[in-house]
Amino acid sequence: MRKTAIVAVLSFFLGILLAGYIFVYQPERNVPDNFLNEPPSSPSILYASQAPQAKQDLDFVSVADKVGPSVVRIAAERVETRRVVGLWDDWGDDFWNKFFGTPRGREREYRAEVRGTGFFISSDGYILTNNHLVENAEKIVVHSLNDEEYKAELVGSDPPTDLALLKVAKKNLPFAELGDSARLKVGEWVLAIGNPLGFEHTVSAGIVSAKGRQLIQSSTAPSYQDFIQTDAAINRGNSGGPLVNMRGEVIGITSMIASPTGGNIGIGFAIPSNLA
Repeated sequence: MRKTAIVAVLSFFLGILLAGYIFVYQPERNVPDNFLNEPPSSPSILYASQAPQAKQDLDFVSVADKVGPSVVRIAAERVETRRVVGLWDDWGDDFWNKFFGTPRGREREYRAEVRGTGFFISSDGYILTNNHLVENAEKIVVHSLNDEEYKAELVGSDPPTDLALLKVAKKNLPFAELGDSARLKVGEWVLAIGNPLGFEHTVSAGIVSAKGRQLIQSSTAPSYQDFIQTDAAINRGNSGGPLVNMRGEVIGITSMIASPTGGNIGIGFAIPSNLA
């Protein structure tokens, strides 16, 4: 009887151990060996629009190095006629005439030099710039980044878009590539390269603030307007220079600014490259 009881007790504890093995350890056989290394499942994410694209590479140095050598400084000399209308007009040219008065209605000629920017668009010397820089010019001289000087001739101009094409007698020149301005997006980074206030080959950075901008019609504004607006610093002397995207493509030609003082306040305008 005692032997039977011992066997029963041993059988009871053996059964408990076997059940513990089955119910405690057996479930792990259904779990993958590398379950600890698997990332937890993330909840589904719904976007109101497409997922944001990868961050644009903002390598300003490479873009400036690529486009900079193609940019030139332009000096255009022209004769302007102005009507003398009073005693104090143009004081100092001829004191005797000024003292006794100059006949009203007399026209006088003044030789003026206009300075701005342009850039080579081909290796054989074609330069794109603004028409208002070279219009009615008697002499046009361009200076390159390596301080070489060339006499340029006006090949063609288009006052409605304020664009002009120059040509110098030189080969194997560095030139900039024109991009597709229609692909430009508001908020995209751009560089403006030019000669503001005589400071040669100045590079400024900004973004595209707006596209298709229309300005108030005036005697100095182009009649055809589809401007790219940018907050990249643009001042006098930048006119005709390239506005460049982060791929090193010219997508605009800087033309004018809006300013109550005549200096940059972050509202500049460029002609889309697709008009060139």
